[in-house]
Amino acid sequence: WLWLAATYEINGEAYLIKLRDDRRRIIGLVPMHPAQTKIHRDKDGTVTYQFLGHPNQEFAGDDIVPFRAFDPFGAMRGMSRLEPLRSTLMNEDSARRATASWWRNMGRPSMVLQTEKKLGPEGRQRVQEAFRAVAGGSSNAGGIIVLEDDLKATPMQLSAEEMQYIESRRLNREEVCAVFDIPPNAVHILDHGTYSNMEQGLQSVYRDTMAPRITFLESVLNWYVGSEFNGQKRLARFNMSDVLRGDFEKQAAAWTQLVNAGIAKPSEARPTFDLGDAGPMADKLYAHSAIQPLEKRDQPGQPLLPHPDQPAPEIDAAPPVKFMRDIGGLIGRGKSIQDAARTLLDKHPGEEDAIRRACELIIERQI
Repeated sequence: WLWLAATYEINGEAYLIKLRDDRRRIIGLVPMHPAQTKIHRDKDGTVTYQFLGHPNQEFAGDDIVPFRAFDPFGAMRGMSRLEPLRSTLMNEDSARRATASWWRNMGRPSMVLQTEKKLGPEGRQRVQEAFRAVAGGSSNAGGIIVLEDDLKATPMQLSAEEMQYIESRRLNREEVCAVFDIPPNAVHILDHGTYSNMEQGLQSVYRDTMAPRITFLESVLNWYVGSEFNGQKRLARFNMSDVLRGDFEKQAAAWTQLVNAGIAKPSEARPTFDLGDAGPMADKLYAHSAIQPLEKRDQPGQPLLPHPDQPAPEIDAAPPVKFMRDIGGLIGRGKSIQDAARTLLDKHPGEEDAIRRACELIIERQI
């Protein structure tokens, strides 16, 4: 797949040969480079592919999976994304060649040596070679030269701003990123990049740049390969969930909402956080008990709210927690449970049942 994606981006087209068994079933795919592929269409519309490599063989259109980009000049071949960048890449190449020559010649685009004497061809060559020997090349940068015979050295050097070298290089980079639909900060062009937009820029590579390309590859595979599986539902999909995941906090919040809403199971969320199997209880859907379908709201026996005329259900009294704390405090100060109960009965003579119940609960907890 790496070869397929790279070849398609560079050439605008890529081809795969279907390997078949004796029953004409697909058992594999072999890449076929577009530079060695010749396509011919007969008068009746039949397309034949000829591979010019080894072995030199022709294939029918049903045996080829073609990946072709849009070409305004025809439908037989695809146009590369590099074609609109032809002049941009030529300018970039010229700028790099100029830079290499600039360093090779001691960083000066040109140097004029002047003298009042008349020099012949041999004299001019001798002076040029002598000057280049002591001042040419990056290894002689910053050296000292001595000129003789009334020679005067006049540099004819332009600044980087005058040559617009830096701006042209920056413009070339931005044009390439625009054609390939890649955020500049994703290829480490941080002229306008900040820490806050780095994460979003990297995610946008897969969401906005890679997603259309991957969708195209999937559609071609589904049409030319998936249609041969006798009606079986075979779809090609590239898994990008790992690269589109957010940070830990965002994933945890998202999975919590899905599990609480009954959309996802806890067992489906655990592998995201590298957690093991939690047993059969995690392989179930859970939701809040207060959530009910709208059509069941007015059915008998399942009201969301009690009827205003219906008496409120009786609620069992809560355990006498207050007396349990009081008895526990007295026991902690060295009294027995009997003495603690008598002390509370003296203070609360009308709460005999509650004090007795508190003592029973304390005894049950101790047992």
